Amino acid sequence: ITSLKEKISQLMKKKALALETASKTQRKIELLQQQIKSLKSPSNTVHNKSITDIQFLNVSDIDRLKEIQKLGDGGQSYVTKVWSDEYESFFALKELKINSSNINNKNENSFSDMKRLFQEYEIINQLNHPNIIQTFGFCFGDESHSPSLLLEFLPYKLNDIVCEMSDVQRVTSIYEICSAMKDVHEHRMIHRDLKPENILI
Repeated sequence: ITSLKEKISQLMKKKALALETASKTQRKIELLQQQIKSLKSPSNTVHNKSITDIQFLNVSDIDRLKEIQKLGDGGQSYVTKVWSDEYESFFALKELKINSSNINNKNENSFSDMKRLFQEYEIINQLNHPNIIQTFGFCFGDESHSPSLLLEFLPYKLNDIVCEMSDVQRVTSIYEICSAMKDVHEHRMIHRDLKPENILI
């Protein structure tokens, strides 16, 4: 009986290890699938754009996006994962927690929030680097749509997957972060909040 219990215990440990390995393998597969999808995405060519390009989206463009899931919720805005049939790709839609009717009523706080969101779009749009998230347009919204910013979708935060990365991947990520920050500094900008949870993979 004791020997049987030991064998069962060993089998349970092997099963747990196999499940853990399978989970890590699945995560790696998802990362590879995301990289493959990015080859189809407009972000594959966006790095060749002029840094002066500014794209404005209509509310009809926003309505064609399919909401998949909420990604984050902050004090002034929330971010949603969306799908575009046109590009067959996922994007991240950042929307203010206001609508344009408030702005039309000269609500100074609402106008300031929209101004900050547009400035964020302008800043990111000036940066043309493969390790900096890409923008795909700004929508001013209307009475039923909040002002929004369409961004490249990246599925993971560095702090969530760093333990699963190999040493080579970690060193490479450090190099790529430094390369991105070099570009930011060359544009006379400062990130001010650089930390693992703000780095997307």
